[in-house]
Amino acid sequence: MGADSASPSTRLGAALPLLFVLAAGFFLSSSEAKPSALQFPVRDFGAIADDGQSDGEAVRKCIQAAADSGQKAEVVFDAGTYRIDPAPGATAMGELVSLPINKANDLTLSGTKDGTTLVFTNPSASGLVLEGCGNVVLKNLRIDYDPLPYAFGTIRTMDLEAFDFELDENSIDLQHPAFAKAKGLWGIIVRPDPEHGTTRYGPTVIGAQATTPLGGKLWRLTVKEGAGGYANAMATSGMKPGDRFVYIPRTYGCAVGIQNCDNVKAEGITVFSSPGLNFFPYLSRGISLVDCHVKVRGDRLLSGNADGIHARGQRGDLLIENCSFEGMADDAINVHSNAIVVKEVRSPTEIIAPQHTWSARPGDQLVAYDVMTMTEKGRTTVSSAEQSGGQALIRFTSPLEGLRAGKGYEDADRLYNLSEAGGPFIIRKCRFLSHRGRSILVSAINGIIEDNVFENSEGWGVVLSFGDARWAEGPPAQGLRIVGNAFLGKGGRSAAIIANRSRTAEDPSSRCFSNLLIENNRFMDLSAPAMRLIGVHDVVIRNNTITARNSAHGEPSFAAAEIEDSSGVSIESLKVDDNAVKTDVVIGVKVAPGSDGVRSSGKPLRIVDKRPNSKN
Repeated sequence: MGADSASPSTRLGAALPLLFVLAAGFFLSSSEAKPSALQFPVRDFGAIADDGQSDGEAVRKCIQAAADSGQKAEVVFDAGTYRIDPAPGATAMGELVSLPINKANDLTLSGTKDGTTLVFTNPSASGLVLEGCGNVVLKNLRIDYDPLPYAFGTIRTMDLEAFDFELDENSIDLQHPAFAKAKGLWGIIVRPDPEHGTTRYGPTVIGAQATTPLGGKLWRLTVKEGAGGYANAMATSGMKPGDRFVYIPRTYGCAVGIQNCDNVKAEGITVFSSPGLNFFPYLSRGISLVDCHVKVRGDRLLSGNADGIHARGQRGDLLIENCSFEGMADDAINVHSNAIVVKEVRSPTEIIAPQHTWSARPGDQLVAYDVMTMTEKGRTTVSSAEQSGGQALIRFTSPLEGLRAGKGYEDADRLYNLSEAGGPFIIRKCRFLSHRGRSILVSAINGIIEDNVFENSEGWGVVLSFGDARWAEGPPAQGLRIVGNAFLGKGGRSAAIIANRSRTAEDPSSRCFSNLLIENNRFMDLSAPAMRLIGVHDVVIRNNTITARNSAHGEPSFAAAEIEDSSGVSIESLKVDDNAVKTDVVIGVKVAPGSDGVRSSGKPLRIVDKRPNSKN
């Protein structure tokens, strides 16, 4: 990708009006006077809170009546707990759904602020899923599962190939149907960390599929590295007898799904458990998640089995505000689209691609990447897209020359749809507590991450990633503002802000993360660098502070920022007041030479420059 003649701050500034209009629009829409809705109390359809009976059929009838009314309608829940069984035959993403809502418009589902809980009784089924809906509001609801969608207990004995796992009295058994239906079987150790006032979830994933009952609540699990876990997982996890362990039958399901929808607002929604993703906005536009939370309830070991918010294929106007996340078995927020794999090249303007979790519509903008180097090969626009028999015929308005076809992510070039790549999006005033994985993982464009607090015990705050052959999420983050956030160290060994590619080339065009602003952030009590940036171009790092680590803790020294294989990096007014930070900036050997690579202003920095012919 070629350099733009405009400075990063100028180009970022040009994008700001759109993003702030977006932000203002969310607030205006919530405060405007709205016509009253026709109310549909679920009690009128036979759903009675706290009676211990199944309310699924009654609640579904109430929702359908409201959706069929032809008017602006509100489904009203009383305070208390409703037990919801799955809807017969209803599926989304291949999973059963307990409360499916299809093609509804101008609909609100309202609980009470003093506590309405929907308890889904099938631990393999999705919870509440909107499909093809418009102008829907979900508010003041708590989501939970009974039984919980994972097994939990204590490690009793172990060696490098197997371990004995004793289930707690109220855990599901390993013969529960949830384990036969799972798309992935693995577990993590959950340990308290009193030194840092937190809990550590993994992060090492232990893949174990073969199970042997040993009598009572005791089971033997055989470790299989091919079962989704990490290599040498038993050793790297530090597992020992007495550790608390969660064994997860993960599905493609979710607690709250928003799929192929327009203008949906979820406000005051709390998820305590989920068989897979907690909130799943997918191929949608105009999604607002405000005051939504993923929480560990009581003394449980886990909240949801997967990401807190997994925003895939968003077509813009995504707001995540005043939300919090803790105890998930994976990332807190992931914003991305999925790769379109080139299965067959019929001509420079026509390809065949296997259908997956992406869409292509006339007018959509596509960008192609070389599978070997992850460098950009060209851009075009969709002329037409026809899907049939599990694959799509996509035609372009202008040719893409030299595309490489293959069987999958490993050997075929990839296209990403920039029209469903998340932007513009805003993640604001959220709190990220301890969980397994990244706090915010971004493979998307044109976003603002501001005024958040990061306390993840693994240290991952904001991660820009691209090129991974397993997940193939993309495109690389561009046009991103990371502003005014607080990163609080909890003993994690990962940098707080990371940009990294899985595959690289000896080519400046592989510096794929561009037009970035990292400004006015505070990094406190870190045990690793504040920033580790690899493969970036056109970046401003301005007015950031790093404070409060006491070297008496015995931590090894580290640099405030590490930069490698990058260009156009401007560092302005970096303030470091941390005894463990002996170097402000380390410039790697592949960074562009001279000020084309890194330039600084303000107070002189302590720089270690590893480039050839540097005057370090």
